[in-house]
Amino acid sequence: MAMPPTGLGGGWPVDMSMFVGAEALRTGDQWIRPRPRPGQRLWQLKRLGAHVDQGLEAPRPLWRRLVLRTLAAPFVAAWYVIGLGLVGFFMFIAIFIGLTVFTMVYGAIIGLIGFILVIIKLIPLLVDLARDQR
Repeated sequence: MAMPPTGLGGGWPVDMSMFVGAEALRTGDQWIRPRPRPGQRLWQLKRLGAHVDQGLEAPRPLWRRLVLRTLAAPFVAAWYVIGLGLVGFFMFIAIFIGLTVFTMVYGAIIGLIGFILVIIKLIPLLVDLARDQR
């Protein structure tokens, strides 16, 4: 059973699952902010008084995170637009192919029906022609 998140140390949302490994309840900004990497968790534990000697990694400063996210934003937006464009393109192709096949099949069926109607109208004439030939 996971404990509800509590703020410890440097203001990171921390809960007991950090220490016992169980999955935490997702509440509030935990859906937006990813969990800290293992090196950052060890750094937090050391700040709380634990004896940790390996793998320490201090969190990136806020200005660096903001700069990196700002620099990445145009690329993320471009990939989003490219993705939407590709989805739209393939939807257009699928609809175009579907309508083309439908039109061809529908035209063939209508042509066949018209051919059958013409044959039905010609049957009496063919019967009369066959009688006259005798």
